[in-house]
Amino acid sequence: MFLALAVLISLRLLHMKWISRSLASGSKTRPEATSRPRALTHTNPDGSVRETVIIVHGTFAAPEPGNIPWYHPGDASAPEGFISKLDFALQRKGSQAKCWAHCPSDTIFQWSGDNSWIARTQAASELAEYVGKLHARGWRCHIVAHSHGGNVLRQALPNIIVSLGPNQTLGKFVTIGTPFIDTSSPMRERVQRATNNSIEIGQASWRALCLLAAILTAPVGLFVLLILVIISRGIRQTKKPSSGSLDAFWAQSGQVGSFLNSITTTGGILLALGSPKDEAWQILHHIRSLEDPIAVKTGIFKYIISSLGGRISLSENLARIGGAKSFFDLPAAEKPIFFCVHAVFGFLLAVVCGFVVFPEFSLKDPSVLLIIGGSIGLIPLVAAAATALFGHHFHSSLWSPLRWCWYRVSCLKIIPRQMLTYGIRRSAWAVLQAMTMGLEGYQLRLPAVEREPPLRSDLWLYEDIPKAVEERALARRGDWIRHNLSVISETFSSAVITQDDLNLLLRQIEADQSLVHAAYYTDGECIARIADWIAR
Repeated sequence: MFLALAVLISLRLLHMKWISRSLASGSKTRPEATSRPRALTHTNPDGSVRETVIIVHGTFAAPEPGNIPWYHPGDASAPEGFISKLDFALQRKGSQAKCWAHCPSDTIFQWSGDNSWIARTQAASELAEYVGKLHARGWRCHIVAHSHGGNVLRQALPNIIVSLGPNQTLGKFVTIGTPFIDTSSPMRERVQRATNNSIEIGQASWRALCLLAAILTAPVGLFVLLILVIISRGIRQTKKPSSGSLDAFWAQSGQVGSFLNSITTTGGILLALGSPKDEAWQILHHIRSLEDPIAVKTGIFKYIISSLGGRISLSENLARIGGAKSFFDLPAAEKPIFFCVHAVFGFLLAVVCGFVVFPEFSLKDPSVLLIIGGSIGLIPLVAAAATALFGHHFHSSLWSPLRWCWYRVSCLKIIPRQMLTYGIRRSAWAVLQAMTMGLEGYQLRLPAVEREPPLRSDLWLYEDIPKAVEERALARRGDWIRHNLSVISETFSSAVITQDDLNLLLRQIEADQSLVHAAYYTDGECIARIADWIAR
């Protein structure tokens, strides 16, 4: 029985070893992939290379009925459109590539454009499948990705590389204005940690089972141990998959790693064009990196005590604004009268309390009722006489001790509300960050927002857009701000900023071609740089 259990555990650990190797290799390696030649792509009958340029749009830029977006083939008829400019620039540099050369206008790649990491992840899978079909048809695919489309491209890159067939070369990739957000590496690291823990637990269980089997089968213990050692030779060699970024994932991949090693001298495969003045990057980067401006810096108990003190102070100040007076506002001649009146009040209060504390004095006794009634009636009479003698300020100061007690008792009702406020202030900024970055439902720590792709440094080249392009875009942005300042002010003056409000701002940034965020595909100098990278 113990031997059967040992065999089952061995098979389970070998299965976990296979899973760890699959994680390290991307689960899509093929046996012949590491040794295949890297030659020319398929060619047209006239000998020209079949090359196409795929354009991946960003957030909120999905096609809409009646509107031709800047990346659509229907825009090619406009001489000032992006596709026309890029095709012309590629032709001038001797490249055979053309935008959407592989398909008619109704089958271009597009995704939902939702501001959601789930939507971007799904789009990456769709993009990899889309490019894989083109590779199977012999096309060499270049990809230009704008804004969050660059995150779609980055997540799809491993599968795009794996989809290459024999005698095919990888195209060139360009990201323009992409705020890179790496959501996949932290999730992969968590999966790897869970796998590591499973392997460690399995190995410990295996060793314990071997020892138990040897003890319970003492006559043939050595023979059983020998069999178990032979079975477990491969299990002991099981290595934990190393945790790391996407670079580590690619470095461990047999097929992808072999290809990446062969292109280290070609200057990389991806060009990232960006700008520190890019509006989308500025919003996402600063919201992510800015320290929480509304968080409470103290503990909850200190915060509640401070809130109670502030509420009491507020009540006292409001009362003073309304004309309330205290003992310290009385003239020196009236302060002894103040003490005498309150001494009478104190005596009467002591009498009433005495009747309550000592039950031998029956409240049905006429003399007792007379004393209590007289005491209660005497209080307003004394107050009215003092007011008539000294004025209304004395009457107001006369009630200041009761107001002092009332402020401290009534402030206790704000404790539940302040506890709720404390929780909201501690979590609201994180919710706002996740809403803006499109990471709602992301259960790990929010990743940083960078202008440079989270890839191995020799695989990509980052460049700021030319200074002249940036200056022209900033001049146009000045006009944009003057036209849209009222919308921005109205949004941030609202008592509650919703996700729809944030999406409206990001949607305007994505659609307005007068901003820096659109200069990558509207300015001829940027388009020429994209064409130069593709035609290298």
